[in-house]
Amino acid sequence: MSVLSCNRNECGNVMCDTYIEGIGYVCRECQEEFKLYLQKTNINVEYEYDIVVALNIFMSIPKGRYSDSEEMTVDKFFSKHTRNND
Repeated sequence: MSVLSCNRNECGNVMCDTYIEGIGYVCRECQEEFKLYLQKTNINVEYEYDIVVALNIFMSIPKGRYSDSEEMTVDKFFSKHTRNND
């Protein structure tokens, strides 16, 4: 089994043991982020072809863009940046 660097844009992980033909190596962190990407973008992946197309697009997106951090809403943004006048 080969262990090479992840082919994801801006990913520096080098301990990748998953290889997908036509895409390259994908580390575990990027695999988990890909699952979140599919959830947040509501991409339907019924068939293997759909997964490959979505993964190909995902691999070009810089790492960290889709993380399990909470989405920012306008209300959260303003409450985070409001001064407390107590």
